[in-house]
Amino acid sequence: MTLYTINLNVKSIGDFTEKDRIAVPTVRLSFNAMMLQMAAEQLWNDPHRLDHLTVALGHPDAVTALSAGYGKATITAHIGVQPFTDRGLKLPGAHAIADSRTIFAARSPRSPCW
Repeated sequence: MTLYTINLNVKSIGDFTEKDRIAVPTVRLSFNAMMLQMAAEQLWNDPHRLDHLTVALGHPDAVTALSAGYGKATITAHIGVQPFTDRGLKLPGAHAIADSRTIFAARSPRSPCW
């Protein structure tokens, strides 16, 4: 999973503001949402700090919503899986800010074997 955004001001999860919305398949329950919670716990020791910024949106719909462009899109970020991440990262201004391997590895006492 990859967290990417079309907001050029966001370089890490710490840069999200109240104006941002992050698309995940299911709020608080999906692996995608849990990845964001793990990253928030690592940064702020508060896994739910960004929960209010998440919106439930399927992967195809998230990429479509982001394609409207920054300032017009209803969401500004997406935690996607392939092939939707590849498509989303081709949008103007889109850039990755986190991925599951990095976040899960930081949580694990040993390196992941994938």
